[in-house]
Amino acid sequence: MLADRAQGVDELVSRTFVLDVLWYIGGAALVGGAGLAVNGVIATLAGPAAVGVFNQNFAIYVIAGQVAVGGLQFSTLRGVSQQERVEHVGPVVVSALMLVVISAGVAAGGLLLLRDAIGRALDSEETAAGIAYMFPALALFPINKVMVMALNGLGRMRIVAVFQGLRPLIILVSLIGLLLRNVPAAMLSASLSSAEAIVCAGLAVILTRCIRWGPWDRQVLLHWVKSHLSFAFRGALSGIAVEVNTRVDVLILGFFRADAVVGVYSTAAVVAEAFTLAPAALRANLDPMLGACFANGDTRRISAVAERLRPVMRKLTAAAALATLLAFPAVLASFHGAIPVGSTTKILAIMLGGVSVSVLYRPFLGLLLQSGRPGAYTLLSAAVLAVNSALCFTLVPILDVYGAAVSVSAAYAAEGLLVVLTARRVGVRL
Repeated sequence: MLADRAQGVDELVSRTFVLDVLWYIGGAALVGGAGLAVNGVIATLAGPAAVGVFNQNFAIYVIAGQVAVGGLQFSTLRGVSQQERVEHVGPVVVSALMLVVISAGVAAGGLLLLRDAIGRALDSEETAAGIAYMFPALALFPINKVMVMALNGLGRMRIVAVFQGLRPLIILVSLIGLLLRNVPAAMLSASLSSAEAIVCAGLAVILTRCIRWGPWDRQVLLHWVKSHLSFAFRGALSGIAVEVNTRVDVLILGFFRADAVVGVYSTAAVVAEAFTLAPAALRANLDPMLGACFANGDTRRISAVAERLRPVMRKLTAAAALATLLAFPAVLASFHGAIPVGSTTKILAIMLGGVSVSVLYRPFLGLLLQSGRPGAYTLLSAAVLAVNSALCFTLVPILDVYGAAVSVSAAYAAEGLLVVLTARRVGVRL
């Protein structure tokens, strides 16, 4: 039974759970390593300005993808994880895919029409041109998000980990091929389309095999369409706000500064973001359990799990932050001066201050969603985004790239505090 996942604390924090988390962290490590390698390869072969163009395109692609998916991925995860029989999963997933195909097409087309206006706002013609090359990625990314969350809800975390690591590796290989052909910086975003196409094909094959596609009642399918729309309507802005929050610093910096400056900053930002992937691994494995606990009315188990995980996360976070700051300058040095070592390391150190606070509570970001409160989760995400955006617009003109780093650090710390406070609303003490 899918909904019977509220294991005892000792069982949950050991055995299969730990192995699944390690698999996910392995995929996360690939994401972080490949992300840094992407920036390093672009900087070495094409210069920091090309890094800035690619990262601005990447930010647009992620934000547009979240607008398109509109919270349907969270509704899929919640719906799948709370089903009692695997035979009931098919209508949940198919109804979500029907909706997301429509929204993805509309969002991708709309962004293509707006590309010139975006280029003018960022004062970057190459960024505008890059949007056309990543059009397939814009259409496929939201569909892939729904399929990944369906597999997450089914407990297939090792498969999710594989695809999480596969995407950045494909991007990296595609980028190297493009850079060796000396293509313009705008064409580098075509690597995103290659990655999403391959990932989409793989996910479709695996998801088809994981779900029992028995006969469905049309009324059941219609019920899930309405359920997804209701959930997405209340929680759509949350996914958008979360992803915008991870990219808004890059876009605001691009508004005030040249592409080369954005390229230097993005190299530190991609490492700071990778630093949050370990708690994301825990969240991905905890979310189905949270859904089951709320379905069973057992929130005490969630508090017990948090009590077990918190001291471990605190120690791992401190060790990882120190190791990252020690290793980062050596990695930058291998780029042969393409990225300045001193200033980029300072940017990373500032960002890791707030990240270190956030990662202690990030595994439980799904509490509000899994308890059926997508509106409250939206408010939390919007509050964090508001802090980040307001500080960025205020501090970047004064402190340049360091202002963006301070803004991101403060936003991460604010997120951790808000998770603790809002958890109490659903009867959980973190």
